[in-house]
Amino acid sequence: TQNPLPFYLLSFTGKVAGAQAQLDWSAGGNDEQKEYWVEHSTDGVNFKVVKVVEAKPVLEKASYTSFHPNPSDGWNFYRITAVALDGDKKQTHIVRLYFGNVAKISISPNPVSSSLNLTIPEPEKVNSVALYNAAGQFLKEFRGLRSSQTLDVSQYPAGHYLLRVLSKQGVLTIPFVKR
Repeated sequence: TQNPLPFYLLSFTGKVAGAQAQLDWSAGGNDEQKEYWVEHSTDGVNFKVVKVVEAKPVLEKASYTSFHPNPSDGWNFYRITAVALDGDKKQTHIVRLYFGNVAKISISPNPVSSSLNLTIPEPEKVNSVALYNAAGQFLKEFRGLRSSQTLDVSQYPAGHYLLRVLSKQGVLTIPFVKR
């Protein structure tokens, strides 16, 4: 049977790690590979090499981790290009990660008694904020938010809650505790 994935790719994932993109992949057949190119794009079409990782000369599974310290605000697209010893190149699927101010939305205090302070760096990009209890039941929606907003949660019983921020870039969920 032939492996349908390029260069025996076993996995390729990405995640937001603070202000950096963390890319993890593992591959088999590394004895045939020279290097791996970590490629970045802001449009998912035009990619640039941001790092070259030397292939580990092992026949079995080899794991790799690479960081992109300067992702752009907004959506960032990543792929790995494997460069074989004979010059042949094969690419992975694309991993998409979001970096931007929606991820910098903050609340205080936590735990809260009655007034929850919500700080939104770019409120014009936020469509709404919804409040849910620990059982996932919708309680209230807030619209027309400002960069600094106070949410009254005094009428809700003590427990765990979630704020679901719906923005033009995606959804951010922020947990908090009501005393």
